[in-house]
Amino acid sequence: MLNNALKYLQNIKSEIDQLSHSKYWSEITRFSLMSYALYVRTKYLQNVANEASQLFEQNGFDKLSLEALGWLLVALSTERNNDNDRMIEKIYKHLKGKVNETSETAHFISSYGDDGQSVMLHSNQL
Repeated sequence: MLNNALKYLQNIKSEIDQLSHSKYWSEITRFSLMSYALYVRTKYLQNVANEASQLFEQNGFDKLSLEALGWLLVALSTERNNDNDRMIEKIYKHLKGKVNETSETAHFISSYGDDGQSVMLHSNQL
């Protein structure tokens, strides 16, 4: 059963495309799901750094949520090289600039928009 789940995650883009209601999802939602799939695959020791690199290079900061960027950081770390290290540093600096810090807490503020509410649980709390 685990192998079936991992195979599903390897083909997540085509699996998303096969869902009739996915045509209503934003690119941010799609790429968040794809990023999370890469993250889960890293937990099962799969090297997904090349896929993570491609996803980031093709979409950049505009089409990737803060959570997606965090998941891509983990995925990129599965294969350390100069290119991945530079990409990790670039994402880290971007995330560091998005944090809202107080004396007691630190949090990020982001939204998937209305379409993401049917796909991923998230909060719009400030």
